[in-house]
Amino acid sequence: MFFKLVSFLLGCSIGSFLNVVVYRLPNKMNLSFPGSSCPVCNNKIKWYDNIPILSFSILRGKCRKCKTKISIKYPLIEFLTGVMFLLVYLKFDYSLETLKYFLFLSFLIPIAFIDLKNQYIPDRLNGLLLVSGILFSLISINIFELSIIGSAVFSFPFLLIYGYSEAILKKEALGFGDVKLVAGIGSFLLYKGLYNVYIFITLSFVIGAIVSLSLIRLKLKSRNDRIAFAPYIALSALIMMFIQ
Repeated sequence: MFFKLVSFLLGCSIGSFLNVVVYRLPNKMNLSFPGSSCPVCNNKIKWYDNIPILSFSILRGKCRKCKTKISIKYPLIEFLTGVMFLLVYLKFDYSLETLKYFLFLSFLIPIAFIDLKNQYIPDRLNGLLLVSGILFSLISINIFELSIIGSAVFSFPFLLIYGYSEAILKKEALGFGDVKLVAGIGSFLLYKGLYNVYIFITLSFVIGAIVSLSLIRLKLKSRNDRIAFAPYIALSALIMMFIQ
């Protein structure tokens, strides 16, 4: 029970930092300086108002000073990260795999939320995801090769789709940032046969199609609108993480 609680609380704390990444990285801001403050009144947020989930509840979702509403996105990301960390621990127990997928999640979550809002994926996050996956594989015996192969094999079909849409359709059916994201995901999931690659690709496009068509059906998006694809790729990667 102790380690379950620690995993959840660690995830919530990491989620608090991921909120900073999601907000500051697209705005070209320093991730560590200055400290967090209200974007409306610029009041510096005290440590006791920055406790994951708890502070949001105590403040009833408002800035202590100016009473401006705080986006529900912040506690949502904290809670989501906490739950995902807990699920990883329950799946992989006290192991190197647990640390590996904690790191994996710490990249996927901000990438998904940044793309959802800004419709682009920072190269810094994609690059660190890829490098981290490959470097982490060096810790495990006979895994490095599978990490490199996984990166290449997972991303190759997405690269083909990107190239085809650019050359034939004269428009992006898939962003190149998504291709780089899949390369990073492949370095973590590793290559364990074409079947797991096929499942990953199928999940990504099926989930993407269902959500996109639903948004169009509900008239929240039109057929000509760009729709962020990274969240569906990330969700598929998380599913693969648990089933492969």
